[in-house]
Formats: sequence, C-alpha cells, structure tokens
Amino acid sequence: MKVAFVVLNWNKSDMSIDCVENVRKVEGDEHGIIVVDNNSDPIERGKIVTYAAENGWRILNEDEVVRSNNLSNQSTEFRNILLLANKNYGYARGNNLGLKLARSLGYKWAVVMNNDVILEKPLLKILFDLVHKDDKIAVIGPKVIGPDGKRQGPYQKPGIYDYFLYPVLYPILYPYEKIRARMFIRKLQNSEITYPYRLTGCFMLMNLDVLNKVGWFDENTFLYAEEMILSEKLYKAGYKVAYTDKVHVKHLHEASTSALGKKRKLIQLESDLYYFREYRGYGKIRLSLVRIGIIYREFFLWPILCKIKRWFKCVKELF
Repeated sequence: MKVAFVVLNWNKSDMSIDCVENVRKVEGDEHGIIVVDNNSDPIERGKIVTYAAENGWRILNEDEVVRSNNLSNQSTEFRNILLLANKNYGYARGNNLGLKLARSLGYKWAVVMNNDVILEKPLLKILFDLVHKDDKIAVIGPKVIGPDGKRQGPYQKPGIYDYFLYPVLYPILYPYEKIRARMFIRKLQNSEITYPYRLTGCFMLMNLDVLNKVGWFDENTFLYAEEMILSEKLYKAGYKVAYTDKVHVKHLHEASTSALGKKRKLIQLESDLYYFREYRGYGKIRLSLVRIGIIYREFFLWPILCKIKRWFKCVKELF
C-alpha cells in the first residue's frame, strides 16, 4: 500500500533533504513525500526550494492548497510535493497541512516523520501487516532508538503520579520505577504488537480517514503534547494506538527543536497544561500540581541529575 511521508522543515533544510533521500533509499520511490516548510528563513527556504525544483517536485504555496478542490485528480503529478507554509505553525498545524493534503490526493495512510529520523531497514510492510490484523488501529509506530542507544517511548497514560509525585519523591520512587520500566520493556519485547497510550511523535503511521473523523492534531498547541492529545481523542472515539518492537527507527532527539533554546521548556509546560485542562478535565488544584512538578523536574531535578552524571563520568575516566 502506498503512503505519503509528511516531513516538517524549519530552518533545517539540509537535514530535511537527507531525510527525504533516506526514505527514498530505504522504502523506495513508489511512496509520496510531502515536505512542509514551516516558513523557514529565506536562505533555508531557498535550499529546500532548489532541491525540490531540481528533482521535479511540485512546489505549492499554502494558499494554493487551501483554494484547490481538485487535487485528487492529479495524484500522479503531485507524488512529491514541497508545501510552503505562510507562517511557522509548529508541529500540529504544520503536520496537519501535509496530512490534509495527502488525504486530498487520495492517500489512505500517511507517515508523520521528523526530519531527524533515520530509517535503516524497510518497515512499512511490517507495520501494515500488523494494522490489517485489527481494524481499530488508527496509529502505529515502531521502536524509536535515540543517539545514546536507548529507546524513546512508547508511553503509558500520565497523571499526577508521573508529573508531580515521581519528580518530587524521585529518590524514594526511583527503584520502583526502574522495576516497572523493565517489566514494561519486557512486555514490549515479547509481544508482536502492544497498545500503549501514546507513541513518540517522530515516526507514526496514521489512518487519514480516522484523523479526519477525530479532528486531526489539535492546533492550539505549537509544540509538544500532540501525541497525548491525539491519543485521548482516538481512544474516546473507539480507536487504538499500536506499537511494535519488531522494527525500529533512529531519532536524533531534539535536533529539530534545539534552536528554540530555553523557550522550548516553557512551550512544553504550556502544552502539557493545555492537555490536562482540555482533555483530562483537570481543575485548578491538579493543574497547579502538574505545573509545580514540571517546573521542579525541568529546572531543578534534571539539572542536578545531569551534573551528578557528568561528575561520575569524570571520576570514571580518571580511574
């Protein structure tokens, strides 16, 4: 089954071009690729425009896509597309532009893929084999390996324990969490398919008709919490989020968002609070606990733990 790969680009055109070439090399040329440029600066936009033009891609402005009602009749011509967005819309709206375009072209499935993801082996066939076993699967993802070799996700449904109690009581709860994490990983490794709450959003195969039914990504977030929000919408509508450990991708985590600097943490804070308020029904007290837990974790706990790890590394090197 042919799919559309939707890749967001923002001031990382070389990385996005490498990503596209990697997809074509590993999965072949039969699939469509839609790169959405989230209003990169002129130099970076120029790079991706030049690449698209030299490779015979169709280059569309956002306004052209919004006005057009007849893209489905030109699916062959539109196989590889560069979509130039008017603004930097962030993850949710930027990906929605690409996903909605893919659906208008007649695709039933699309892959949302970060430009800092690397495919090492073909995986679409295995993902589709699993999807066809359960018609309630709306989203499925593979194992995601970070640059340190550790897995990123999938994740279970979060709550006050994860956002407040665990960070605040970290020294006490850490041993319990290590045991729980090992049990969870063992389950992932021993199962052909599992159904976690959410995936890592850097690589997800998605049913476009279902996304249309539940309202796509929530565009009230600029960055972060998109997967949690989408999972909540899907589960409430009777659909499933699936995961398999049998295939993998590599993810250079945060390579595409590092330019945001410290602002990134504040964006994440607001997105997480929005998720708990709008989709989990948290009131003022629980939202305050979530806020305190995030601030404590990001600005106190993690910096201390990083310093401790660096200290141990230095000591180890000395001996």
